Amino acid sequence: MTGTELYAKLRNLSDQAGEKHYERLSLTAELLRDKEWVQSLYGGMGDEDKALALLETTCFLDLCGLITLPQLLDVYHNIPDIAVWRRYKFNLRQMWADWKAKQKPEQPARRKADHRPPADLVPPNSLAGLTPGQQRKEYEKTYRRVEMDGQKICRLEAENISLRAQNESLKEEIRSLRSRILETLGAA
Repeated sequence: MTGTELYAKLRNLSDQAGEKHYERLSLTAELLRDKEWVQSLYGGMGDEDKALALLETTCFLDLCGLITLPQLLDVYHNIPDIAVWRRYKFNLRQMWADWKAKQKPEQPARRKADHRPPADLVPPNSLAGLTPGQQRKEYEKTYRRVEMDGQKICRLEAENISLRAQNESLKEEIRSLRSRILETLGAA
């Protein structure tokens, strides 16, 4: 089958459940292996992430609020036996969660700067005893550290503002949900 034919078949199977989940993911894996389709204008335009996003929005809307397409593909590739799928009653989110729980936890990637303590700075009263070259090096080291700290502060302040706004938005949504629930209960 060509990529276009696979995509058409996959679109026809969208919103179907049960054993069709397995078939849908099989077609998706095959389609993503088709480099011509991923490169094409109607596929991923050369970007696999765009191809995944297209498939999520056109073929997996029924599932991709609960679980992402990459997670679904993890399930398909790591639990290839359809009998296991049947035991799970095709609960893909549970299958993925159980599979993921069995994996070794990933160590967070750390930047080199996180591994080493900040360079010790020479106290100002000790600068007089240094040569002009050493004083210049100490000044440059202190300047770089202050500059990095300033950048970090700006980034964290922006993140803090964003998180506060998100928090307020979520609080407003909770208030709205509570009022709708109370209205519903009052009407009943």
